[in-house]
Amino acid sequence: LLPCRQLQGLGQEIADLASLDQAPGLAARINAELRGLAAMDLGGRLLARLISDFNDRLAIRLIELVARRHRFPAVAWCWLAFGSEGRHEQTFVSDQDNGLVFAAADSTEAAALRELFLPFADEVNRRLADCGATLCPGGIMAGNPAWCLSLAEWRERFIDWVRRPEPQALLNASIFFDMRPLHGNLELGEELLSLQLA
Repeated sequence: LLPCRQLQGLGQEIADLASLDQAPGLAARINAELRGLAAMDLGGRLLARLISDFNDRLAIRLIELVARRHRFPAVAWCWLAFGSEGRHEQTFVSDQDNGLVFAAADSTEAAALRELFLPFADEVNRRLADCGATLCPGGIMAGNPAWCLSLAEWRERFIDWVRRPEPQALLNASIFFDMRPLHGNLELGEELLSLQLA
């Protein structure tokens, strides 16, 4: 019962987090608490789910706090989780796999909007890294222009991977098709998810 109370308290601290500078310390305490549960021989699946749940909560709060520091265009956008994060299967050593989708009328507008979203996405990636979520060595992060795309651009990527089943395309599909909308306009994220399943 005590670990449950402590986890609930940490969850509330995430919700109440008001300063980005305080996030790394809170992340370290969460990590220590979860490692304590691992030492108690908690089942692997349950532990991965708990790690993923706390990572989700902290990531969402960081996105909210970073968003306040940036000027956004008045368009729908959604932060996306891929790979192990998308499957709720993160471990203590999982790195970042994320992206961003936004609404755009055409390729010209998409290019302009991307330039506005990239500083925000890059800061979120750096803040997550400060909290222990290692930067993806393959660059699969929202702060990378390749993965900060309009809905139409994401659609083109998916179609290309399916039509050209080359090794890199298969690797991308294995990561990106485990996708979950995490924060922002979740309906836009769900629309992107539906394109994968179509």
